Amino acid sequence: PRGSMHRELRVRADEQWARMNEIVAHAAAGRFPRDSLRELIAALSADRDDESASLLAFATAIARRDEELGDEANLYLKSFDVPQIELFELVATSLPPPVVASELVNDTLTRALAGEKEVTLVSLGCGVGAREAALLQRLDLERAHLFFVEPDGESLRRAKEGAREVAREKGMELTLRATAELAEALPDSFFQEIVSAPGPRAAMASFALHHMSDEPSQDTRFELFQRLHQANVDIVSIAEPSSDHHVDCLLARYANARRQCGEGFRVIDEQSLDSERARALKLLFFG
Repeated sequence: PRGSMHRELRVRADEQWARMNEIVAHAAAGRFPRDSLRELIAALSADRDDESASLLAFATAIARRDEELGDEANLYLKSFDVPQIELFELVATSLPPPVVASELVNDTLTRALAGEKEVTLVSLGCGVGAREAALLQRLDLERAHLFFVEPDGESLRRAKEGAREVAREKGMELTLRATAELAEALPDSFFQEIVSAPGPRAAMASFALHHMSDEPSQDTRFELFQRLHQANVDIVSIAEPSSDHHVDCLLARYANARRQCGEGFRVIDEQSLDSERARALKLLFFG
């Protein structure tokens, strides 16, 4: 009976989450449980249900904290034949939270820049550039100066093509600097060019800044906003998950990530995605 099978899966998932919690507690105490984690990853890899994929995303993430197990986890993840560019597009078009976040960012900037004929736009984590192209379509500009930041080269190429296509359609003059880099690794020259660009200057991001990595004794998000302020950016519009990935305590960070990503995984399970793409989203994009 379907109800009985569902209960069995729920009990099994609860047991596996309990094992995951124990593994994290041992790792936080400095006793990395390689054998237990290896067994759990093997068991989860054999299962194909939604909850196993969610668990596996956390298990492989913890495994990557260990040099030996990290190599094994990466080999497993490389077995997925879903291009990163396709994952970006799935997130941008199929998952309501990122879609709504991008709409909120664009709505804010559309109102703030209404009536302007020339603007400078800095996009942090532009992905394939759909949000940026949509904003350019909304604004009645004569000239646009774009600064695109995106670590994935193929996504950045697509973003540039999309912006140039909109500029051609609207007869808009366009200058574009595309930087294949993480937001936390942007050079001083990037911000110096923003200072030299015409105003008003606007910066945008959605779902790109919450996972910036900190260096020891360095708050990279604070420094990024400080540098944008020093570059005379007039308007900043961002939409980010309410989560703290940067606390020192592994147990607290795990709890925060489980709350945020757990919600994200539930959203994925509710969409009409085939099982392999849903699994790839969890493991490759969010994992």
